[in-house]
Formats: sequence, structure tokens, C-alpha cells
Amino acid sequence: MSSSSEQPPKSTRHTKKKSVDMDPQTVSDEQSNSPKGETQQTHVDNMQLKGPPRRPVAKTPPPPAPEIVAVEKKEPAADVTIDVPESAGQQPIPPPSEPMQYRAIGLIKGKYRPSEEQFNRGDLITEDETHLDAVLLGQVMSLVKKYLDLEQTYLWVVYPRTREKEETLHMQIVGVWSTEGFGPMAATEASDTPEEPSQLAAPLQDGYFSIRGEIVFQSTERNYLLVKIQQSPRKSSDRPKAFKLKLTGNLKDKTLGYFWDLHVQRQGGELAIVNGQKVALVPPKRKSKQERSESRKPRKFSSPRPQNTSNKPRPVSKPIIKRRSSPES
Repeated sequence: MSSSSEQPPKSTRHTKKKSVDMDPQTVSDEQSNSPKGETQQTHVDNMQLKGPPRRPVAKTPPPPAPEIVAVEKKEPAADVTIDVPESAGQQPIPPPSEPMQYRAIGLIKGKYRPSEEQFNRGDLITEDETHLDAVLLGQVMSLVKKYLDLEQTYLWVVYPRTREKEETLHMQIVGVWSTEGFGPMAATEASDTPEEPSQLAAPLQDGYFSIRGEIVFQSTERNYLLVKIQQSPRKSSDRPKAFKLKLTGNLKDKTLGYFWDLHVQRQGGELAIVNGQKVALVPPKRKSKQERSESRKPRKFSSPRPQNTSNKPRPVSKPIIKRRSSPES
């Protein structure tokens, strides 16, 4: 006998799972066996409205971790000093500030003798007894009157000029050079700086001139040339001025239109070329506004005499008939 505690076995239903990967033939058979309404409803349920696909958003990478850079500690650089000979000191003619700097300056050792009419005009008498026409410029006149003994010989800093008509050498005195100074300035310098006085550096000496400018004329037959020296205007509104300086001697290289750095020595009443160096070709000069406007104006030509274009004939003068006087009977 079976005990009452035993229970009949439970019936289990085996549910069939639909596979995802179904055979298309099987799907079509199932759709044909299913009712039509059920098929349409199932199709509608399976349809879902989908919008356009979103653009992929680029993922920003995380910022890199800051790198730790070791900085080396540098010691402060030592001051750069330029060794200048103590004997050089301050010179009366400094070196040029730029390659094409125009200038005409020199040194003459002698005595200044003013004229009786004007103190700032007179003669500069050199050690070789050459008399040069000279004039005092600017504050030099007050310096000469207060501190200089005109019976003594001094080293004068001058600007050379050539007179156009006479073609003679003329000097403009712009300073006096001395190792000890002049007046109260010399006393203070002597007490403060008891060092040796500075001497002239080569090639500076008595009669030396530094001429820098454009060569505009050269005559090999007469053994001279003309140097054009451009002066910087004192005011911006002023026109730049220039003058020509006559030098004796010739240069072998190309000269006309070129800028030259010339070393010149005084020989009597003339300036002779010792040597020189060609610097560069001088660029053409630009015309001013006034010159441009004048060049644009039309030229005036003399008009011919007007011709008679009318058809009227010119009046003809009547001939004058002279009557013969009758002979006396």
C-alpha cells in the first residue's frame, strides 16, 4: 500500500523558447498560419519611431599632469668692462659715429691774432709761419678772452673751408684742446684727478684733418679734387646745407659719386691727401616738394604769329604816279 504521505508527481510543462536566429522559411510559415489581424498588430508593435542618429561627441582627454622641471640657479654675470688705454683719454677728434658721417675737422698748432676791427676775426699763425684766415665761433670767443694768453701757442680745433672765389683756405675755430684744461675747470680737475694728462692718439697731431664726404670733382692734370660735405640742419624746418672743400692729390679708385674717408695733412696753405678709404656709393638725392611741383609745370613755348585765315583779299595800295614837269618854253 502506498502511504497517504506520498503525493502524486507534479506535471511539468516544457515551454518552448523561440530562438533568435530563426529560419526565414519557418518565419514565413508561422506568419501564414497566424491570423491576418494578429500579424498586422504584431508588425505595428514591433515598429518603433527612431530619430536621426546623434553625432558622436569627441571625448576631451583629461589634461596632462603638470611636469616638474628642475630650474638651475645661475650665478649673476660679471660686469663686462672694455679695456681702454689710459693714455688715450678724451680726444679732440672722436671716431665717426656712423660709416657715412659727413665731417671736416682738424687740428692746428699756433697763435691767434685778432684783427683791430673785430676780435672774433683774425689770423691763425702756425709754427711754420703760415698765416691762415680764421674766425672764432660760438663760446670759444669768451674762452679766449677770459683764460687764454694770446702770446702763447695752443692746439686749436678748427673746421676747414675753401673760399669759392679766391680758392684759399679759411679756418673756423671751434675749440682749444689742452691736457690741463682752462680756468677754474683746470684747477678742479688738477685737485681731483692727479693722474697723468692724456696724450694725442695716432693719427692726431698738428696739421691733421679728418675729411669725410662725397667726391664730386677730380682733376688729375691739376692734381686736386673737391669733396662735398653735407651739414645737418639746426632745425627740422631748415634745408640741409653743403659746402665743397678743395684737397690736393688724386685717388686711383673710383671717386666720383662715392663717399670717402680721407686722412689729410696741412702743407702750408693747402690740405694734402695722405690716404683714404672708399666707403660706399652715395644714394641719389630726393627732390623736394617745390622741385617736384616745378618739374610738373608745363613748359611755356613761344607761340607763332597768327596767320590770316579770312578769305578777304588784302587791300592793294594804289600806285603813285609822278607827273613829269613840263620843259620851259
